[in-house]
Amino acid sequence: MSSDSSWTSSSSECDDDINLLLLLLLRRRKRRRRRFWVNFLWMSRKEKGAHNFGLETALIDETMFRKFTRMSVVQYEDLLQKIGPSLISQPTRDDIIDPSTKLMLTLRFLATGESLSSLSIQFRMGNSTVVKWIYKTMKVLTDKLTPIVLCLPKTPAEWKKVADGFERNWQFPHTVGAIDGKHIVMQAQPHSGSINFNYKKQHSLNLLAVCDSEYKFIAVDIGARGRESDGGVFRKSNFGKRLLDRSLNLPPPSAISPTGPILPFYFVADEAFPLDQNIMRPFPGRSTGVMPFRQRIFNYRLSRGRRTIENSFGILCCQWRVFRIPINATEVHIKLIAAAAICLHNYLRKEEENIPEDARRYCPVNFTDRIVDGVEVEGLWRREIQMDAFAPLPPSRRRNLAAINIRECLVDFLLNEGQVPWQNEMVNNGAF
Repeated sequence: MSSDSSWTSSSSECDDDINLLLLLLLRRRKRRRRRFWVNFLWMSRKEKGAHNFGLETALIDETMFRKFTRMSVVQYEDLLQKIGPSLISQPTRDDIIDPSTKLMLTLRFLATGESLSSLSIQFRMGNSTVVKWIYKTMKVLTDKLTPIVLCLPKTPAEWKKVADGFERNWQFPHTVGAIDGKHIVMQAQPHSGSINFNYKKQHSLNLLAVCDSEYKFIAVDIGARGRESDGGVFRKSNFGKRLLDRSLNLPPPSAISPTGPILPFYFVADEAFPLDQNIMRPFPGRSTGVMPFRQRIFNYRLSRGRRTIENSFGILCCQWRVFRIPINATEVHIKLIAAAAICLHNYLRKEEENIPEDARRYCPVNFTDRIVDGVEVEGLWRREIQMDAFAPLPPSRRRNLAAINIRECLVDFLLNEGQVPWQNEMVNNGAF
């Protein structure tokens, strides 16, 4: 009896093993065999990809190379040396993507705002590969360039140098920067509801920025929710907190001229920001048509300094056209896009600082707003683009009595000792 039982048990185990083997074989047969290790079209990447076209233009036509990458060959090589070592991949295959291709792919994405699927075809690489290397390259760009080109002044002497630039170029004293905020318009995020839905009925993230007199950004805060108010965005930002608690290490108040009043140093801003001892904003009521002449003079002079941040955003949006349309990416990726574009903007502005104005190509002559014989002439960037992916912030109504007194002292100075020859004519002609 025990012998029969043992035989039955062994037979059952054998049947189970056979069934398991048949199941594994069936699953293996159902697996789809890959026809190629990579798409056959991608195998000609080195000969026919867009990177190869970029290299051709570098040898034959530098103007075309600038259009392709937004920089000169020398600037491109210098940038590649800075970030290239961080983009080297392990040589596990023959068709490994080199750092130069990754950089050119990323620059092309930022310069055109083309879809990732379109760039995948142009550069002959898989869509997932394009996504991976564009965002990794932008992360490396931001990490490597930020300490070099995006540094907030740390000492009173450094802030004073910024103020000297505003007084020399825009005739507005004691100005240590221009502040503005924009909405980076984007496609609605999945399951986000109205959290990023702003007052212009668009989905967006906030970009708060400060620039110097040479259109270079000196501080940025990226990623506040689109539905947040202007005051909330400013007060929650690291820069806003440091400005309002007086920890930016600004120069102490000083005479605005040899015989002028003693005033603090301040940033210039528009109606979206609160009036503060260290923030000057225009007088309200321009739309009413009954604003006093002295207030119109102040608003005109303030606007000259404030144009720097407006032009900085204009140059950024004109050269890096990814901002010209609502961006279709995740919030994390949108923050990377903005940070990388701002770092590249500052890098190229800094590279052109020491060359003659007529030899500059990133921001050429007549590209920005300027004064010609006392007449304001708009920069060419305004005619070329409308910043569809940037929307302004709404106005703030907060009042500060100490700041009001400071602004009144500044008005008196601009009407007397600090006046410029053309200000009355500009205001009388309807500039403000």
